[in-house]
Amino acid sequence: MLKESFLIKLFFLLSFLLCFQANAGQTKDVEILQPVGETFYESENATIVIKINNKKIDRLKISTEDGSIHKINVKTDKQIYCKTVKLDFGDNSIFVRAYSKDKKIFQTMRELYFRTDVYRKYEYTPEKYNKNYFHTTKNEYQCKKCHKMISNEKKGEAFENPKESNCYNCHNKLLKYKDAHAPSVNWVCSSCHGHNYSKFTKYPPPLKINKSCLKCHKKFDKSFKEKKYKHEPVVEGRCNRCHDSHSSPNKYFVKLPPNKLCTVCHATKSATVKEEGSDCAASSENNCAKCHNPHSSDHKYFYEPGRQNKKKEEEKSMWMEE
Repeated sequence: MLKESFLIKLFFLLSFLLCFQANAGQTKDVEILQPVGETFYESENATIVIKINNKKIDRLKISTEDGSIHKINVKTDKQIYCKTVKLDFGDNSIFVRAYSKDKKIFQTMRELYFRTDVYRKYEYTPEKYNKNYFHTTKNEYQCKKCHKMISNEKKGEAFENPKESNCYNCHNKLLKYKDAHAPSVNWVCSSCHGHNYSKFTKYPPPLKINKSCLKCHKKFDKSFKEKKYKHEPVVEGRCNRCHDSHSSPNKYFVKLPPNKLCTVCHATKSATVKEEGSDCAASSENNCAKCHNPHSSDHKYFYEPGRQNKKKEEEKSMWMEE
């Protein structure tokens, strides 16, 4: 019995030592520079920055929540590697593995969270997650060997070739969708980023998104003030609750197709739409905005008589006030 007890203790001791050595080797061989700890994001893109300290490592593999696997071949003359991955709404587990001649010698996981104003379920971030900005002097220092870490934008001037922007190489995935916002398309990032001081990042987003939007969309401001009824996101000044600031697969860079976007909050209206049948534009054309102004109106429920009869060439005014 005594011998058996001793062997059990010895087994656990050896297991602990092996685990300790493996973890020590992991810290020494590979460093995850970004993201730091548990980080939350407000866009679907997260950049993983990895530093290789072991020259025997020849391959990296990054696995994401949706099952995507990103493979990176490691070069002997390069230490820092970065990869932008797509996040799902809510919790994401990102695995980073390092290999030497097909043998796995390192593995770690980062827990990330993608919050969004669209779905109430993901609107509030769990307490364990923090907002960790990348653009700090310390973080940028690691990237200077491969990237120009200063803005080369001239105020108010668009880039004829977007690839000339120093922001393009890392942030081009923000514009992967067809319908995109003019400042983003032209890579005049400072139009929205960097106006307010922040000790956390060099390029902070606007403190109040609507103030930034209305600098260009002045007709909206006038319309909002004149109309009797105003939609809740408009009152709150949260344009980005419905619109993506960079690009979207939907017209006017709304985050979801119109009906789906509306029924996220107005869930009970889905049944009403079905009852109306094909005579309802929301049913036949998947577009609540055919009859309702999504921003403001002088009519209850933002209903606009005659709006559904607008011709296709006039449809823009449904989202971009005339």
